[in-house]
Amino acid sequence: MFWEIFKFECRYQARSPLFLILTVVFFLLSFLAMASESVSIGGVGTNLNLNANFTIILTQYVLGLFGVLPAVAIVASAITRDYEAKTAELYFSSGVSEHAFLFGRFTAGVLFSILFALGILLGTLLGTFSPWHDQERIGAFSIDPYWYSISTVIVPTYFIVCSIFVAVAALTRSMLFAFAAALGLIVAYVVVAANTDQETIGFTALLEPFGIISFGEMTRYWTVAERNYAVPDVTGPLLINRLIWIGVAFVTLLFTAWRYRFKLSPGFRFRRKKSPKTVQEPEVRVVEANPVFGLRSTLTQFASQFKMDIRGVLKSIPFYIILGLGLFNAIAGFFGVTGAFYGTDLLPVTGALLTAINSTYTLTLILVVIWYSGDLIHSERQADVADILDATPYVGGVLVLSKIAALWFIITVLFLIAMIASMLMQVFNGYQNF
Repeated sequence: MFWEIFKFECRYQARSPLFLILTVVFFLLSFLAMASESVSIGGVGTNLNLNANFTIILTQYVLGLFGVLPAVAIVASAITRDYEAKTAELYFSSGVSEHAFLFGRFTAGVLFSILFALGILLGTLLGTFSPWHDQERIGAFSIDPYWYSISTVIVPTYFIVCSIFVAVAALTRSMLFAFAAALGLIVAYVVVAANTDQETIGFTALLEPFGIISFGEMTRYWTVAERNYAVPDVTGPLLINRLIWIGVAFVTLLFTAWRYRFKLSPGFRFRRKKSPKTVQEPEVRVVEANPVFGLRSTLTQFASQFKMDIRGVLKSIPFYIILGLGLFNAIAGFFGVTGAFYGTDLLPVTGALLTAINSTYTLTLILVVIWYSGDLIHSERQADVADILDATPYVGGVLVLSKIAALWFIITVLFLIAMIASMLMQVFNGYQNF
């Protein structure tokens, strides 16, 4: 039964537009990062070969950190999809075991998350062969950094994070909580990295599940020649980091298998259970409908459609992927504008953080407008209710105006999130002149 569930999920993911779109987007990101000399990921410097082993490996680490959110969309949705589509009851009554369902979906999700990451690696590989590169800065091709990226970066990291996301999705039946866990991992890494120095790096290298800090510790004293041609040995803190977090992943999976049950709701409640009330039969009255179409009914229709469009955006997976990428980029920009300038630490003044938001967060807003301007317009057609809506007494402009208002509302929410993130950055740095 496990094998049947696994094959079904693989077929579903292979046909999923979301998987294909995300793979293509991240493939292009890695390709352009490697094909353009003006783009640098992770601050590798300009004194290395363009295809230096260090550059290739660090690109996989950094883009793998961005790839956490697509991994949520792939692996967590495999668990929650049936609950959202109201087809979970079919599994409950089909004789499929809970463990076969859970691990079949999980294994397929991990496989396609790794395939997604291999798309990033392929983009890096093809980018190194760009004909417009300065050939004097291109070193001899080596398979070592690619094999290291697969065996030490991609496979362990995506197994670890997918185990965590599956546990959250399976125990809460919620994609929102899975995305919250992903954002929590990213924020935790940013906090740990920001508080890492030469004295604490040996300890903090063990705390984050991506292995970036331990990789940095292994290579921080490397010469230019070593960064060009060497690959770090999987020993010391790097090996310990991988073993610790792989162990955490296995324990998480075992706990999930122990707690997961075929139920429509999680085994815990977020609200206090209310005592049942006595229900009295209502008095039956004949009401004669008297439809009234005027300004008040039009405003009521607008408000109803506006709330429906807002819920459609806030419940969609791409919104949280774009938001997470934007926040991660903005936080990195915050650290960039508040770092040391000629040995002097800069205060996180509001003007500096707004500059960072303007340069790093604007792309998030553009992506949201592009994606959801089309998604909202076609939402009724995609749900196959456009004909029903056409038969209702709606004023034509209500639909268009509600969707425009929903986009403005979402953009406002995104700005508020960026504002809160910048204020938290100021608070953490002891600066409160907002």
